Amino acid sequence: MADCDAPNSADPVDESLQVTDGQHIHTPDLHSEENDELNAARRPEHRRRPPHGRDPRHHGQQSLVPARKGPGLAATGRAAHRSTDRVLQHNVVREPGGRFDCFNTLPSGADGADYVAKLVLYAHHQVYSNFFVGEVKDTSVLPYTKYALHHEHAYWGAAWFSCTSRRWLAGGSMQHTPQELFFYTKSLESLRQALSDPALATHESTISTILHLSFPPYLPHFDRSIPRPRQSNFKTWNLLHLATGLNVAEEHMLGLAAVVKMLGGVHNIQSAQIRRSVCFQGIHFSGRHLKAPLFPFASLHPVEQLVHASRLLRSRHAFDSISTLPETSPSRGTGFNDISFPDLPVETPSPPPAVVWAYLADMTTILEDYASGGSMQSQTSVILDQMQFTQHSLLSLPPSADLLREEQQQDQGTAAGSTQQQQQQQQQRQRRIRLQIYEITRWACICYANLITYPTDYSTFPRLRLARLLLHELQSLYGADPDDPDTGAKIAQLTRPELRLVFWATVLGAIMAVGFDAERRSYVALVARSAVDAKVRSWTEAKDVMESFLWHGQTSDPDALKLWVEVQSLASARGGLAEGTVRLPERTACAGRSY
Repeated sequence: MADCDAPNSADPVDESLQVTDGQHIHTPDLHSEENDELNAARRPEHRRRPPHGRDPRHHGQQSLVPARKGPGLAATGRAAHRSTDRVLQHNVVREPGGRFDCFNTLPSGADGADYVAKLVLYAHHQVYSNFFVGEVKDTSVLPYTKYALHHEHAYWGAAWFSCTSRRWLAGGSMQHTPQELFFYTKSLESLRQALSDPALATHESTISTILHLSFPPYLPHFDRSIPRPRQSNFKTWNLLHLATGLNVAEEHMLGLAAVVKMLGGVHNIQSAQIRRSVCFQGIHFSGRHLKAPLFPFASLHPVEQLVHASRLLRSRHAFDSISTLPETSPSRGTGFNDISFPDLPVETPSPPPAVVWAYLADMTTILEDYASGGSMQSQTSVILDQMQFTQHSLLSLPPSADLLREEQQQDQGTAAGSTQQQQQQQQQRQRRIRLQIYEITRWACICYANLITYPTDYSTFPRLRLARLLLHELQSLYGADPDDPDTGAKIAQLTRPELRLVFWATVLGAIMAVGFDAERRSYVALVARSAVDAKVRSWTEAKDVMESFLWHGQTSDPDALKLWVEVQSLASARGGLAEGTVRLPERTACAGRSY
């Protein structure tokens, strides 16, 4: 490894930032606010020791921050000092405070064999205890930190910037400090230089830098007074997603997509952890825009293993450790079995729709077991990959408009007589209805994922847009779309299972519309009408219908009960509905009115 005493020619050192004999490295204040979140300063490994490879004046020691040897930081290998390795190994598996962190929120993950991941974790643990102590001003940036920036400006700056997401999650300040802005600016300056060099532009250190920068530690302003529907307690799996903003993150994610395209695809990223992190953030970014994922799926576990793990409902022996557990909802997902969904084109990256619905049902079962302290707690890494795999499959389903265009192109090439044309027109109407049922199911499943299996903070999730998209499809099905030539005929052609599915989708849309008065009123009216069509007359029957598709009672029952009370009030106010058509048992009705 090159000696850190000799600055790299590609990194000119500003003399004003060099460590001189008149400067000293501050001793960290164990009671400072910066150390409240990271209690690591109290451990022996994080107490200030005599400089060992940290100061350019020590020519006989190796530096923790190696000089460049080839493109990027990752090219320096794993030749860190032995004592440094011990510290890094300790930090890789432990969260500040000594608790094991299964859901590591740093983009590079916690791969013990990945030197880059180790170095990022080391930066995360050392930031508050070593780098930024004393007064919050530019001069409190320590000389060693400035020296480290000369070797890897972009990577170290971005790594520190992403660490502030932990501060936000801990309830700290959401205002950018001078240190944050200093590192962010330095990181961007060096990133521009790296992107101008074809050899450095696609290097993994550059990809990791952009990945770090796509996690700004703040949230855009939104009105917290608006009521929100309940979400599952599985947000622990998405801690990093909760700290992702819209403005800066979107800008950097588009840049990351361009760099990955230059590289030739995600599969060309050498590090499995970086490859996985790029894919995961691409999934979350696409979910915020309700579009297909930016990147193909990548994980630490083979897809075959994830597909095998997704068959818990159909085969209770997917995991031997879970085969003895009682089934929490035996009927979950079975309602889809009686409904025909359109076939997808061969080139579609997503599994068939029915398989994706089954993935969501099985993911709910897996997460229920984990949340209840079951045996799946030993499968945390598989569960995390499975959650992302399920969401990736769901977002990869094409919209019905794309499938309709493809069918129309196929029909244009066929010519037939008048009788055959009538038959074809009838078949086309049936296909359009089936495509609309598919589209309603797709939007409803995205609602369900946001509520249960892939919860995302509503400051970054387009909840109102999703509620309106689903509402438009439901109103079109019920004849509210004047541009449709089949107005008024669609709902009459649906089968009983399809009517039950429409009722389930309408309930999910109404829950998603909590806090938006106009959309909520429209949904309440549709729930009342769909309940009559599906012959749902009580809360017990309604819950049976919802559990036959996708439902998590612990999370959504309170919101659904409140909705059912509103539907009952609407039915009582309308003279056109028969008495008791949508009724609550007296005990349940009283419970609902307590809201």
